[in-house]
Amino acid sequence: MKTKAIIRKATAMIFLFITSICSNAQIPVIVKTLDITIYASEKYEVSKQNLFLLIDSSKCRLLSLNEVKTANGNQKAVIEIAANDEGFKIIDKCLPDMGYVSFKNLKTEDKSAELDTASVGKYLIFLKEQKTKYSQQLIKLKPDSEQYTEVWQQEAAIETQIFEKGKALESARIKLKAPHKIQITICE
Repeated sequence: MKTKAIIRKATAMIFLFITSICSNAQIPVIVKTLDITIYASEKYEVSKQNLFLLIDSSKCRLLSLNEVKTANGNQKAVIEIAANDEGFKIIDKCLPDMGYVSFKNLKTEDKSAELDTASVGKYLIFLKEQKTKYSQQLIKLKPDSEQYTEVWQQEAAIETQIFEKGKALESARIKLKAPHKIQITICE
C-alpha cells in the first residue's frame, strides 16, 4: 500500500514536471542550410585552395569532399561543411567573391524542440533524483516481496529514461556546436 502511494506521487510529480517544461516559452534555435554553386573566377585549383583557407579561417568543420570531372572535362568539387553562427556568416559573405554564383538556396528551420538542452538537462536531473529515491526504498524492502518487484521495475524504467535522455542531450550538444550546414559546389 505504501509503495503504491509513493509510485502514484512520483508519477504525479513527473507529470507536473513535464507539463511545466512544455509550458515554458522556448528561445528559437534556428538552423540554416545553404546550398551554393560557384563558377570559379580563378583557376580551379587556386579557387579550391582559397575555399579551404576560408573554411579553416572561419573555423568550420569539413564533413565531406567529392571531386569529379564533368562530361565536358572540367573539374568540379562538392564540399560539405558544418559551421557555427559566426562561421556561417563569414562563409556566406565571402563565397560570392570567389566567382560567379549560379545557384544559391538558403533554408532555415526552427529546431527549438529538438535542441532544448536545458529542458532535457533539468529532466535528467529530476530522473536521477527519482532513481535515488527508488534505490533508497529498495534497500528497505525484502527482495522476495511484491513491493520490491514493483519498486525495482520503476527504478529500471527510470534508468532506461535516464539513458535515453542522456543520449538526446549529447546529440543536442553536438548539434549546437555546429548547427549549420553548407554545401558548396565549385566548378571550373
